[in-house]
Amino acid sequence: MPINTAISDWETIVKRVPVDTSRTTDQRGLPVPTTGLACAGAVEMQAGEHYTSLIETRKEQISIFPNPVSDSFRIGGIEENTLVTVLDMVGKTVLQQTVNRGESVAVGRLPKGVYLIVVKGKTLKMIKN
Repeated sequence: MPINTAISDWETIVKRVPVDTSRTTDQRGLPVPTTGLACAGAVEMQAGEHYTSLIETRKEQISIFPNPVSDSFRIGGIEENTLVTVLDMVGKTVLQQTVNRGESVAVGRLPKGVYLIVVKGKTLKMIKN
């Protein structure tokens, strides 16, 4: 299976995979390796080792939508119970809330302007209309 290395947000995962050592050959009659490395994007081989599986994961990008915002926004790419902090342009915290995937963050009471949204160590810009 070819790997699409042109996608910039693939997360490389390297994993040593245990192999069933009771079998000496695979379905093609080839020797079965005893250990292996699997990673997304490339397979690194060590002397005497073979890969046994390929794991592909895609990092979800954190995003806010809609942006500009009037009453509320949602955050894409988050897990359950994620802390969201809204800062004004001076750096003062104006809102802090724990949200789950699919929940909205209400900002209707905030004055119009530009705000910074801090989620999981990433900072995004939000425009409030």
